[in-house]
Amino acid sequence: MKKILLLIILSALSVKVSAQTAEIEFMPDTVIQNNKNVINISVNIKGVTNLFASSITVEYDNRVINVIKFSKGSFLEQNSGANTVQYEVYPDFPALADSFTVDASILGTSSVSGNGTLFRLSFQPVAGGQTFLKIRDIKLRDNNNNPIPVSTGTSFIRIDVAGVKVKCFLEGAFNGSNMSANLLDYLPFVQPYSAAPWNYSGTESVSNNFFNNHWDIVDWVLLELRSTTAAGSLVSRRAALLKRDGSIVDMDGSSPVNFFVPAANYYVIVRHRNHIPVMSAVTVALTSSPVLYDFTTGQGQAYGTNSMIALTGGIFGIIAGEDSHDGFIDIRDFIGIDNSMFQSGYSNHDTNMDGFIDIRDFIKVDNNMFLGSNVPN
Repeated sequence: MKKILLLIILSALSVKVSAQTAEIEFMPDTVIQNNKNVINISVNIKGVTNLFASSITVEYDNRVINVIKFSKGSFLEQNSGANTVQYEVYPDFPALADSFTVDASILGTSSVSGNGTLFRLSFQPVAGGQTFLKIRDIKLRDNNNNPIPVSTGTSFIRIDVAGVKVKCFLEGAFNGSNMSANLLDYLPFVQPYSAAPWNYSGTESVSNNFFNNHWDIVDWVLLELRSTTAAGSLVSRRAALLKRDGSIVDMDGSSPVNFFVPAANYYVIVRHRNHIPVMSAVTVALTSSPVLYDFTTGQGQAYGTNSMIALTGGIFGIIAGEDSHDGFIDIRDFIGIDNSMFQSGYSNHDTNMDGFIDIRDFIKVDNNMFLGSNVPN
């Protein structure tokens, strides 16, 4: 009778051990940051017995973060037979997906038990917002190909951004009340400031049908943030879109322009490919709910003396005709127009921004001859 009772107890213990639940956790389990620094997350396992193979799918909001790198963990490599571990990961282009799958198996009959890191994922922030890392699908197998019960945790990631809300008019496109969108058929889908002198490497872009649905876009501009007026105090840059009413918006065509910077006060610079750049006369507060800074309301809104041009009815705009990109309007700007005469399309020499280069572009340069930028450089 005692022998039978002992067998029952041992059998119960055996069932308990084989049914032991392992635990998957993310480390760290919380990430909050206000920059584009890469976020490294470890996927760890705790309390597992005789793990032989695993298949784990991690899901996330790819509007906030993208997977950019997978790294093997050390746990499975510590198997008792020192066997090689085979990994398979997919999809091949994780930036387009909202999940990432890692399959791993030991090439042999050995297994691992205990705690360790299965793999690591590196995420690149792409926009402000928040997301949870969650296990969408998971399968663990022991060395007898039996399923291993498992519980899973989550990791919370929040990317804080600060927005800026700016309004300005370009003299070249100004039509008396707002700006004309004559370049709509010619606007590039990728920001146009990668060349000298801007040398901006940002990847801002819109879809191929974006301008068909956003007929009020005038052109691309380049925004800069400085902590002081000095050129050496540059904090961040972003390409953005300028609308007919003068508002500068992010890639969705409506939101304030978001920067991966701490919420604080910055000088804001607006650059355009054939207008003289301007900088705010005072610092502008970048917050999650920014207040409008309007360059159009007066000459004193721009840093320096006579940094803008009076348009009409007390409205001010950014000075047209600086298509040689040296910060000053002179004979070199005439030469660029002359060499491109009667061409159509998207050109820096089209200073009145009507999509065609002719005498009217000369007039813009002639009217603003010898005017220059007041932005410190």
